[in-house]
Amino acid sequence: MALAAISNQMTVSEIVEKYNVSKTMVYQWKDEFLSNASKVFESDRATRQQEKQIDNLHRKIGELEMDFAKRASGALGIGLPAKD
Repeated sequence: MALAAISNQMTVSEIVEKYNVSKTMVYQWKDEFLSNASKVFESDRATRQQEKQIDNLHRKIGELEMDFAKRASGALGIGLPAKD
């Protein structure tokens, strides 16, 4: 409803009639949407940072697994396959 009001797809009166809400609510939702619209981009930035952190953690897990495998194979006298 807020998007419809902001983008002028519908007038406030049309929204009120179609969805059976008050004009006050439509204006409140519209104002709230506009004041918080920038947070969409902030959360996108935060998501990218979280994804980068997850990638780094996965890389570290892989390094630790390889370190463990090398130590275990050495202790057992079993060699690991050489890199190509």
